[in-house]
Amino acid sequence: MLGILDSGVGGLSVWKELKKLSPNSGVLYFADNARVPYGNLTRDKIFIYSKESISHLIDLGATSIAIACHTISTTTGPLLKHSTQIPILDIASHSIPLLTPLNRIGIIGTKATISSGYYQRALGEKIINAIACPHLVPMIENGEVDMALIKASLEGIDPTIEALFLACTHFPLIKEAIQILFPHIPLIDPAISFAKSLLPLASAAPDEFYVTKDASHFYKSATIFCEEKKVAFPFLIKSLYSPLIS
Repeated sequence: MLGILDSGVGGLSVWKELKKLSPNSGVLYFADNARVPYGNLTRDKIFIYSKESISHLIDLGATSIAIACHTISTTTGPLLKHSTQIPILDIASHSIPLLTPLNRIGIIGTKATISSGYYQRALGEKIINAIACPHLVPMIENGEVDMALIKASLEGIDPTIEALFLACTHFPLIKEAIQILFPHIPLIDPAISFAKSLLPLASAAPDEFYVTKDASHFYKSATIFCEEKKVAFPFLIKSLYSPLIS
């Protein structure tokens, strides 16, 4: 069964697209919401926490894993792939071919993603702006859409860019709000094509959702960002409290 890994609700942007393509396909979704956001952590912490989450997914029955998190993908993706016995796909490496045809790209992501330089190294001078937005993930995790906060976070975007790349899977959950602020700039959401690539790995089984902290809080935020898009979110979420590394 396919496992989807994220620090919180961000990976739902991939899950939603997968459900649109195949409503009866199921996945194991794992959110380490006890330690979200990952974007403010060190690379070593991100690796330790991600490796622990991957172990949980394997124990739950995952036979392949999709890292639906740019922070994990850009900082520790290759190391996780080399240290895990089952196939791992990551959204960052999947995204590069989507961006290479463009010449003037803006990128918004977490502090860890932008600081990693992953996209800057891959795309070079094509990157005009690379802006860290550390306050947006906590906002989204709380199920909120604060236009003033979004506007302040994106203040440095160059208005002449060809497209704005959403380098955080949380951000597609608020892309309508971002588009209101930048109506003339196309937004690139890699969750759409990433979900399409994952479709052959999904199973004809019910979705299973697991979190490491408060299931009710996760459910509240998930329903806000899923059901308003006409994608029903399952009620059953299981909490795994063992063992968390501080």
